[in-house]
Amino acid sequence: MLFLVFLNRVTNQNQYLTIRRVPFIVGYARREGLLYKKLNSIVESVVKEDFERIKSVPKSAVISSRYKEELTIRKANLKHRQSEYAKELEKLNKLRAEVVKSIQGESAFSQTMLAGLVEDSEARIKS
Repeated sequence: MLFLVFLNRVTNQNQYLTIRRVPFIVGYARREGLLYKKLNSIVESVVKEDFERIKSVPKSAVISSRYKEELTIRKANLKHRQSEYAKELEKLNKLRAEVVKSIQGESAFSQTMLAGLVEDSEARIKS
């Protein structure tokens, strides 16, 4: 069953209505008002119970739970960054080896192109 929530402008209270009517409960139009009042009181009591449960939770438990969540996110981010760093470092080492081959005349790449690639790779590692 779906609920529709709207603000009653006369009483400034939230009202809850069912979107799909249930014939064996509603029956007649006069009983619909009674159903809405019952539904409103039921939903209101459930919401109040939820807020009471939320209020009863100590702040330290909420803080420690949030701290653990943030810590796991940060650890995952650190692990990802470390793997990226290792990949970039490996690329840099390969480029440096290619520079050595270029100096020896064994590489097919020019020294200026390799120098630019090495500078770019070093800049990515530093950032």
